[in-house]
Amino acid sequence: MRFCPTCQGVYEDPRWECPNDRSPLLSELAAVPPDPADAVGLVLAKRYRVDAVLGVGGVGVVFRASHLFLQRDVAIKVLRPELVSIPAQRRRFLLEAKAASEMRHPNVVDVLDFGVTDDGVFYLVMEMLAGRSLAERLGTPPPLDPCEAARIAAGVLAGVDAVHRRGVIHRDLKAENFIIEDGPDQRVKLLDFGLAQVFAPGRGPGRERLTGAGLVMGSPFTMAPEQARGLPLDARADIYAVGCILFEMLAGRPPFEGDDGMQVMACHMNVPPPRLADLAPGVPEAIERVVMRCLEKRADDRPCSVAEVAEAFGAAIESPGPATRPIAAPLPAPRPAGPRLRAWLGIASLLALAVFAAGWFASAYFLDASPAIVATEQQPAPVEPPGTRSGTGSAAAPGPAVAPATSPAAVPPAAAAPAASPLPSRPATDAAAGAGSPRAPARRPVRKGAPAVPDGWIDPFAPGEGR
Repeated sequence: MRFCPTCQGVYEDPRWECPNDRSPLLSELAAVPPDPADAVGLVLAKRYRVDAVLGVGGVGVVFRASHLFLQRDVAIKVLRPELVSIPAQRRRFLLEAKAASEMRHPNVVDVLDFGVTDDGVFYLVMEMLAGRSLAERLGTPPPLDPCEAARIAAGVLAGVDAVHRRGVIHRDLKAENFIIEDGPDQRVKLLDFGLAQVFAPGRGPGRERLTGAGLVMGSPFTMAPEQARGLPLDARADIYAVGCILFEMLAGRPPFEGDDGMQVMACHMNVPPPRLADLAPGVPEAIERVVMRCLEKRADDRPCSVAEVAEAFGAAIESPGPATRPIAAPLPAPRPAGPRLRAWLGIASLLALAVFAAGWFASAYFLDASPAIVATEQQPAPVEPPGTRSGTGSAAAPGPAVAPATSPAAVPPAAAAPAASPLPSRPATDAAAGAGSPRAPARRPVRKGAPAVPDGWIDPFAPGEGR
C-alpha cells in the first residue's frame, strides 16, 4: 500500500506518483522486517520517514527518521514484531511511553509522540540527540578530569532522580544509556526506558507491578545483587547501578569484570568491590565513601534516595579532603627451608670454609703482604797459616786454622746489612778480609717461613737470583 505525503491519499495499486499532485508515493512501514536495515526509506504513521538504524535491543529497534512536514530529525523506537502479540508487553510499552512523556526534565530525553499504526506497529518518537554516549567518552582518551567527572555525575544523578520521582525504576542504568550532548554546556540526558519497571496508576500505595517476580533483566556490569537474584526491586537497585557508573568514571573500569555475564553477576552478589584507592589513588576519601556506600551488598545499607546521593556527592566535591592512599599488600610469609634445602646449604657452607682455609694458607706462604727479607750473620773469612799463598794451589801447612774473633768494631760499616732497604746489597767481604784474602761464601738471605738453604746452594726464591 502506498500513500501521498502531500494529499494523504492512499493507493492500493503499485503506482509511484500521486495522480492529484504528481508527488512521489511512499510505502508505509507495516512491520519491522527481520533485517531492520530493510526498513530504511519506508514511512511510519504516514509522517515519519526512516533514514537509518540507530540500534537494536531486546525490546525494540531504534531508527533515525525525519518528520515529512516539520522537516525535523527524530528518533523512533518500534516494538519488536515478536513482542506485539504478547498483551503484557504491549501494555508495558504503552505505560512506559506515557511515563517517559510526562518527565519534562533537562536531563531526561523528551518524548514527542506515541501511537499504534493501522498495521499494529507500536512506536515511540523521541528527540534526536546530537552527541555521544558516556561509554564512548570513557573509552576515549584522555581520562575524565575531576571537573568533567563532577559535571557528568551531577547530570547522571539529576536524571535518575527525576525518573524516581515519577515512580519509575529504570533497571538498566549503564554508561551506554547516558548521552552527552554536543555544545558548550554538554548536558547529560538519560534515555532507553525499555526495561523500566512501571507501576500501573490508580492502585494506591500497592500499585500493580508489571514485571513478574524472578525475572532477571538489566546489564550485568551494573546489576544490583537483589536484581541478579530476581528479588523485588525498588529505587535502591538503581542507586547501586549509579554507584557502578560513578566507580567506572573515577577508576576507568567497572567494579567487576569477567568472561561472561554470569560471572560478573556472581561477583556483584558475593565479592566485595575493590577500593578506589587501589585503582585511582588521587580520588578524595570523601568521594570514595559516597561511591562505596552506593555499592553496598544489602539494599538497607545504601542511601535511601538518589537525592541523598547527590547531596553527599556535592558536599564531597566542595570539601574533598585528603586523597586516598592505597593499602600496600602484605608481603608473603617466608617459606620454611625443607630438608633438601638445608642439605644444600650445609654443603655450600663447607665449600666456602674450605676455600677460605686454602686462601689463608696460600697467603701465609706465598702472598705475604710484607715479605721482610732477613739476612743472616756474616761468617768470618778463614785465615790461612803463614807461609801459604792463596790461589797457588799449594797445600796448606799442617795445623788447625784458628779463626780470630772479630769484634763488631773491626767490621767495616759497609759489611753491616742496611736496615732501610728490604733488599740488602751483598756484604763487602773483600774489604773486611783484605785484598789478598779469598772471598768467603756468604749465606743467602731467606724468606720468613721458608726452609733454610745450605751454604753454597742457590735459592731460586731469593731476590736477585736467577735473574
